Amino acid sequence: MILTTVVGALTALGVLLLARPFLAAHHSGSRVGVRVRRVLVVLVASAAALAVSALLLQNTPPPASVASASPPVPGAQTPPSDPAAARAAASAAARAAVATAVRQVHRHPGRVAAHLSLARAYAAAGRPQLATVEYLAVVHLEPRDPEANTALALAAFRSGRFRTAVRMLDVALETRPGYPEALYTRGLVNAMGLNRPEAARRDLHAYLRAAPFGSHRTTVATVLALLTSRSRR
Repeated sequence: MILTTVVGALTALGVLLLARPFLAAHHSGSRVGVRVRRVLVVLVASAAALAVSALLLQNTPPPASVASASPPVPGAQTPPSDPAAARAAASAAARAAVATAVRQVHRHPGRVAAHLSLARAYAAAGRPQLATVEYLAVVHLEPRDPEANTALALAAFRSGRFRTAVRMLDVALETRPGYPEALYTRGLVNAMGLNRPEAARRDLHAYLRAAPFGSHRTTVATVLALLTSRSRR
């Protein structure tokens, strides 16, 4: 700002110096004419000074803030993420979700949605047995619920009860045709449990059509490749 003021003043002084011959050449005129010319010269000098000052202010970058100019404080850097702390935070969040869902079940023991929320919370917290209990409660309240039947079918598949799993999945898909999770699970049961490659292909391709960006697409592609390699032998 000080530099801008000085440059503006010098510009005005320069205009006045350049105007001296003009004023001297007309000194012999009337006093009124000389005063008018002097006023015009001063106005021109002021205008020139203002114009130069405006240009300087427009092209001068704003000063850096004190915060950005100050050196970093030692030890103030954000510490790197701690995997153990992240796991602890995720575990705490899972426990909180379970506690919330448990309260909802206690308040509404006959509500299917409450038991489904608790089953999902148990599954996310890594407690599959308790999740299965809640899915059984859902099936007791609503025998044809597609999510509960699919989850219980997956548990049956893992325990080797393949035909029971298929029956549950058939119920789920009758209730909700095109349900991706049921298609995926029935495809696995048909491929790896009941040795029905054609039925497995149908279900797995139907899964890819229903959920082209689903979370199981990599597993589905692997199983389809295995089925194709088996058929070529």
